[in-house]
Amino acid sequence: MARPRSAFPRSGLHLALILGFTLLIFLLQLLGVFETQELGFLNLRFRLRGPLKAHPDITIVEIDDESITRIGHWPWPRSYHAGLLDVLSSYKPRLILYDVLFTESSTDDNEDNLLAYAMKKAGNFIGAFYFQSEKPFSAFFPIPPFRNAAWMLGFVNIYPDQDGQIRRIKAFVDPKEGGPYYHTSVQAVLSRFPSGKEGFDWLKKIPLDHENSFLINFPGEYFRFPRISFSRVIEKEGTEDPELRALIEGKIVVVGQIATGGGDFRPAPFSPSYPGVGIQASSIHTLLTGQFLRPCNLFVSLGIYIFLTLLVLFLTWKYPPRPALLAVSILAVFYLGWNFLIFRVLGWILPVFPVLLVISGTYLLALFIQYLDVRLEGELLTRELSWAARIQENFLPRDSAKMEGVDVAFQCRFARVVGGDLYDCIPLGKGRLGICVGDVSGKGVPAALYMAKTISELRAIAKDHQSPSSLLEALNMRLFSDDGQGIFVTLLYLIIDLDSQSIFLSNAGHEPAFLYRGRAGSAQWIRGAGAQPLGLFPDLRYPEEKLSLEEGDFVVLISDGVRELLNPRGEEFGLKGAEKALVAIPRESAQEIVKRFFQAMDGFAKGNPAHDDRTVLCVKIGGGR
Repeated sequence: MARPRSAFPRSGLHLALILGFTLLIFLLQLLGVFETQELGFLNLRFRLRGPLKAHPDITIVEIDDESITRIGHWPWPRSYHAGLLDVLSSYKPRLILYDVLFTESSTDDNEDNLLAYAMKKAGNFIGAFYFQSEKPFSAFFPIPPFRNAAWMLGFVNIYPDQDGQIRRIKAFVDPKEGGPYYHTSVQAVLSRFPSGKEGFDWLKKIPLDHENSFLINFPGEYFRFPRISFSRVIEKEGTEDPELRALIEGKIVVVGQIATGGGDFRPAPFSPSYPGVGIQASSIHTLLTGQFLRPCNLFVSLGIYIFLTLLVLFLTWKYPPRPALLAVSILAVFYLGWNFLIFRVLGWILPVFPVLLVISGTYLLALFIQYLDVRLEGELLTRELSWAARIQENFLPRDSAKMEGVDVAFQCRFARVVGGDLYDCIPLGKGRLGICVGDVSGKGVPAALYMAKTISELRAIAKDHQSPSSLLEALNMRLFSDDGQGIFVTLLYLIIDLDSQSIFLSNAGHEPAFLYRGRAGSAQWIRGAGAQPLGLFPDLRYPEEKLSLEEGDFVVLISDGVRELLNPRGEEFGLKGAEKALVAIPRESAQEIVKRFFQAMDGFAKGNPAHDDRTVLCVKIGGGR
């Protein structure tokens, strides 16, 4: 009988093992083992989400190939930058952020003074610097005239993730040496607040990690931002251009390089070569919209791991392997969909790769534990069946009955460890011997138990009944049950009377007996009058048949497994095959007849396994011990 399935492992050790695996995945996540895979899934979320509308207050002025062609090789005289600032200032931008480093003086002091004046005149110029180290703080600042003329300064350091892509910006560094210093994009938004307290309160709302960095919520490809070429802007000097006013007035104008060979290109989620000025614009977009990406809290991750572990365990231990695999697969797909929805709507970044590891690993571990359980139960069942076989052997006779004038031998081969065939030889006194072969319906343990009951009942009443018919009628009543189980037994019972040289037999739905006449050399099957098997119906009558015997005759009783034996071609041994084999056996002892008969069956089967129990009992008249 199969064990009932449990929703969870039956052993606390099993549960502890699987939860230990989950905690190991969590620990590996803490150590950053899955960082590369998780970053790949973050890129996938960006692509599935698609582009967003860039914040309308951002405009990019590009130092592009067209500008290089018109103005000349980079770096340009700083008077060009001063001219750009003058034009931009005339259209009243919110601020001007220059993503260009001016860390060295020009060969012409007038050029530097001209640009410094333009910066001072603009009044909203944010300059850029680059720091080498935080502690001790070391940086490349703009030359003093520019540093003094700028409204604000911000650093432009960008740090790639483990896979080399840019996804985050360090908001500030605080080296305690003139700091804190803010990133240019943060400075650009901080400038919108009228007081330092309001700006500080806003800064606290940015979801920063332990390195004071935040994730950039890229709106999409670089071209999503409004852009205009540097050269086209300076061409508008002294003129009023409505298009240029629409691009600049009240906007944060970011100036940076994208020219071939001189541009600052970095790999990012939407492109393997995303311009640095575009990264600046995307950072400002993130800060202005407040659409921050929020990595999952570690405790939330652990809660997700444990919840999914228990859910996968429930599915795996509740259902058979194939339905469980389907259910777990649906769970994984549902989690991925829910994960993306949370990202799209709330900007939360929940773990993906380690969760898939938890789901698949838990399923495989649970299956492995089930396999070990089944194997252990199989070993226990095999051991129990071995003991049951020994017990069953004790119910069946080991040695033939010793009676003068008869030679008895028998052999039984079960198709399984235990079976439902039965046989017996019972001395009844006064030269009479009762012999039988029977077969319980079904196989395995239930048949073996019913066989034991039948043998016990038969032996209990055999000596009280001197005729086969009366014994079968009495045995039928003892085996009959109205519980509707439907188990029954066929039985052929013979009484050999040596004094009268006769056989008395009665058949309860069993195979016929084979009778060989030694002197005449003839053979026949003795079926007996037909009757129902034992244990199905009460008050049945079993007709009896009588035949004469003489020395040299022998009788063979078989179970239906002999007749139904198949060879590799699917042909049945049958009664004809049995008769042919028995007639061909030399007239020797009963033991030799049984041995040679089984050899004939094995030769017919040619290694094809028997699907039913086979029992052979032979009684030879004369030559008794």
